[in-house]
Amino acid sequence: MVNKNSETVGLRKLAVESGMIDPKIIRVKDIVLGEWVRWKCKYGCPDYGMWLTCPPCSPTPTETRALLREYKRALLFRMKPDKGKMMKSLANLERRVFLGGHPKALAFSGGSCNLCRVCNVQSRTCRKPEIARPSMEACGIDVFETVRRVGYQISILKDKTSELTYFGMVLID
Repeated sequence: MVNKNSETVGLRKLAVESGMIDPKIIRVKDIVLGEWVRWKCKYGCPDYGMWLTCPPCSPTPTETRALLREYKRALLFRMKPDKGKMMKSLANLERRVFLGGHPKALAFSGGSCNLCRVCNVQSRTCRKPEIARPSMEACGIDVFETVRRVGYQISILKDKTSELTYFGMVLID
């Protein structure tokens, strides 16, 4: 039998080693979804429809809700705002969690993908499926409410010069 406390420490350590900041193990039931989140993508985000990891190509809140019913825990963390490295680090963490005994490990990023200069949206074929992950927002996850529920501080940016805080997540089991 695995000691849950030592497993939690090990998962958090993997996250830190992968470049994540302040990782926490959370209950999946603390993840908040909302239809409005994708509407904010559609009516407000300049990247809408430009990436396969974003709406309208990403999973809907209904599909995400169904997926979350298959999990109990997730690893949630802050991410450094370097998009290229961020996606690679996230995919690496997902792989390490998977190899560590969690075959259902599945990662979500924050914000749009930007791995490629131009995405293959028309052909619906990702050039980097081993690295690209959908953002939590793209799948209908209310990041603000979710991270507040589990104790992170987050605020709405007042202007485009403010530094973004990205959050990422790996569903565990």
